[in-house]
Amino acid sequence: MSRYGRHKARYGLAMAVVLALLPLLAGCSVLEGIGNGNDEADGSVDKDTNRGPFLFDVSPTTATIVGVAHVPLARQAGRAAEVRLDISPPATVADTSTATDGSYWFELTGLTPATLYTYVVELGGEACSEAYQFRTAPLGSSSTRLAVFGDTRDNPRVLSNLAALIRSWDPDLVIHVGDFVGDDEASEWQEQWYTPTQELTAQYWLLPVQGNHEEDSREYATWLGRAKLHSDTLLSGSVYSEVCGLVWIGVLNANHRMNEGSAQYAWLEGQLESAAARNATWRVVAVHEPPFHSSTKHQPGNEDVAQDLLPLLKQNEVQLLVTGHVHAYERLQDDDLTIIITGAGGAPLHGDRISSPPPQSQVFVAEYEACLLDMTRTRLTASVQTPSGTQLDQFVLTP
Repeated sequence: MSRYGRHKARYGLAMAVVLALLPLLAGCSVLEGIGNGNDEADGSVDKDTNRGPFLFDVSPTTATIVGVAHVPLARQAGRAAEVRLDISPPATVADTSTATDGSYWFELTGLTPATLYTYVVELGGEACSEAYQFRTAPLGSSSTRLAVFGDTRDNPRVLSNLAALIRSWDPDLVIHVGDFVGDDEASEWQEQWYTPTQELTAQYWLLPVQGNHEEDSREYATWLGRAKLHSDTLLSGSVYSEVCGLVWIGVLNANHRMNEGSAQYAWLEGQLESAAARNATWRVVAVHEPPFHSSTKHQPGNEDVAQDLLPLLKQNEVQLLVTGHVHAYERLQDDDLTIIITGAGGAPLHGDRISSPPPQSQVFVAEYEACLLDMTRTRLTASVQTPSGTQLDQFVLTP
């Protein structure tokens, strides 16, 4: 399906599908976003807060929708609220929730490829989520669109504007390269991540990269970790691979060793030799920390990436390495490997450059931004934009 046809289908059918769902909303109030609880004095979020829904793992025929629901009037004798998923067109919905804390986990099967779905999460019969939409992937793809951004902590307003920009791109997949929040506190997750990204994460598949600010985070492991989705993941689901359309994506965790001989290195080596990676038109690796960069902050870069991973990526014809950690945008070219640092998602900017930038550096801009990657079988076109849509960089790669 062409980009024009996809947009036409998404927005042309939206009103009809939402109208079809209106009867499902009868008798329950619509939650205003996800944060309907109040922050406690100790900085935690109270037990009546609802988070999500979040969209996971979209394929041509399957998807997963998860979240946490706490509706006070529905709790009886310590039991969590009953949660139900209404979806149109109809699909097979399996409730595989195992927790008793109000979290829900719906696995959808029998979906139709390249089809727009609208869903509502009903909480205990007394409240509903907004009506959200997602599109299943086509059976065969002639193009794939990715959005990449990161280091979104500290400035929810910037993040909200970037999330709106990314939604306007209508990507097949979104990659966040790490550092979601400033401090790993429930209240900061609520303010700095969940609230400004609700519409984005409810409707688009997000691949998370674990940053140093969420190292060993329970929030990250619970709501962003991939362990429950796949059995081939490492480090609580923070190391994993996915295929979306024309692209294979490998995600690493810079909080743990990645040098030759480490578990992550061995895993990545095996993944890059797999049929999934070899058959993909594009191979992308995502990790929070870059091998080298031009900012005066976080010098000199990640030694494991620079010394061990770069040769492995080049040997296996990985075309793109996406990173964050430095709060700026930088594009570097290391032989045939393009390296992107897209860490200007809301954290304080790192605009000062070292006196002798690495020779690989092509572009360095300290402005808030996100990166759009349009991939076909013959070229990758990248556009780096500010929250207002101003273009900071553009480049083209070939497989």
